[in-house]
Amino acid sequence: MIKSKKFDTIEGVIPVPLHPKRLRKRGYNQVSRFGKAIANQFNVPFYETILVRQKNTQTLVQKNRQERWKALLNAFTVEQKKSIENKHLLLVDDVLTSGATLEACAEKLLEIKGVRISIATMVFAQQILP
Repeated sequence: MIKSKKFDTIEGVIPVPLHPKRLRKRGYNQVSRFGKAIANQFNVPFYETILVRQKNTQTLVQKNRQERWKALLNAFTVEQKKSIENKHLLLVDDVLTSGATLEACAEKLLEIKGVRISIATMVFAQQILP
């Protein structure tokens, strides 16, 4: 259970989405499972369909920060914008490496009136990117 008061104002949880092709191939989004558990713990809505990955990027594992950012340009879009206006949202991802994915997602969400973002990840990579 998360006990930090910093999360007391969370009003919804949004997972970093997979592209539909990757989701079909994999069969599940582990970030969604993580996000649902957090939303349940906080007793807040889980917004799985708000943030959409519209660009099917190749794996970013071997890319440096600049290459990751370039690959993620215009990769995400936001739907049902009214449902998240003026909300404090928790954006969740599985691994934090360079932060490029979370930044690309947050950038799109922050275009919505009054949205505030906090982030949570399952793990963070302790590697130095090239």
